[in-house]
Amino acid sequence: MIEIDDAGFEFPNEESKWIWISGIIDAESSLEMARSKSRTKRGYRWIPRMACSSTTIALLLQLKRASNPYGNISSHHHQDKRDGKWNKVSKFTLFSNGLRYILPKVLPYLVVKKVQATLLLRVLELLTKGPKPSEVESELESIWLQIRGLNKKVKI
Repeated sequence: MIEIDDAGFEFPNEESKWIWISGIIDAESSLEMARSKSRTKRGYRWIPRMACSSTTIALLLQLKRASNPYGNISSHHHQDKRDGKWNKVSKFTLFSNGLRYILPKVLPYLVVKKVQATLLLRVLELLTKGPKPSEVESELESIWLQIRGLNKKVKI
């Protein structure tokens, strides 16, 4: 029996790590931006994040190891719409500092979520520089709407 702590592998080099992470982001993760109703001096509270949910904890543990020291893993139960059963689902979440570390390194390898990653990097730049709230707020809202549109599921 494989222990959870023993799961995972070593990357042969740095580039292979970033390629692997970009594949997980493209296939299994969401790059998003939340807007909190609580207002700050700047306006809304903007929360850029990456989230990856899985019923297989080994995948998330490897992602956590690769993005060390950033990111958190949490678990909850989720009801499957198909059979009504409750499954344990774990979620890896990465916020601003982790995104500042990871996104520039995976950007060249992203295929599906390259635009969202580029927009989130712009958000992180805006939130770091701290220009006047009125100047930033309109651009942040525009980016938020773009990311929401890009993340909508397309019905085939």
